Amino acid sequence: MKRFFKEINAAVVEPGSIEKASDLLEKLYQMLCYACDFVLFSGYDPFESVGVAQTEFLDAVLGLKAEHLELSEFIDHGLHLVVDSRLNRYTLGSNLAQVLVDRLRTPESLEIAIERAAQLHSKPDPAPDQEREYDRSDGLNRLVEFGFLAYVKLSDYDTAIEFFKARYSRRNYPEITLFVLLQWLRSLQREDLWQREYERAVQTGVKPRDGLSNAYRHLKSHGQLPGYY
Repeated sequence: MKRFFKEINAAVVEPGSIEKASDLLEKLYQMLCYACDFVLFSGYDPFESVGVAQTEFLDAVLGLKAEHLELSEFIDHGLHLVVDSRLNRYTLGSNLAQVLVDRLRTPESLEIAIERAAQLHSKPDPAPDQEREYDRSDGLNRLVEFGFLAYVKLSDYDTAIEFFKARYSRRNYPEITLFVLLQWLRSLQREDLWQREYERAVQTGVKPRDGLSNAYRHLKSHGQLPGYY
């Protein structure tokens, strides 16, 4: 399988082969994603079995798509791959979102993609089904994380935070939304924004879990967050 991955990527040097190669590579990627829910390969993890990380594979697919798709079509295609991909045990939905963000290298492309992600997020579910509600919620949150990360890349942290808080699917559980947001701000090393958002949440009546409360006190007394909480 890894041989196919290498051969398809190598085939793009041939004239007129990019579109076909990108379609083949995407089908291979989708097969591996499908296999994440089943035992189809000798290893525990399908991407591990072929020796290519899921994020690396998605980046290769997007790289070929970018060679022959118009920007708007590329963005739509990329967002659907981020939302619809099954995950292996090493990958988070936000990891896939980051791959697409990294592929969008201009402010204009990021802004177009954010707008499209917001549109997809607000699109009604055509066939509500309780059994697939978890998958839909997970997909919506990937769109939210994509928008958040895209705004971060634009260095617009305040809008990133508002985008996240307004759309994250656990907004009916504000403490969970706060916890996830603070995890992001911690990973971005924005302790100033971490403190601000914690205090704002408390002012609105949110009761943070003990780990967050302890981390806040540590930040206030030591000027930095603890190593873990």
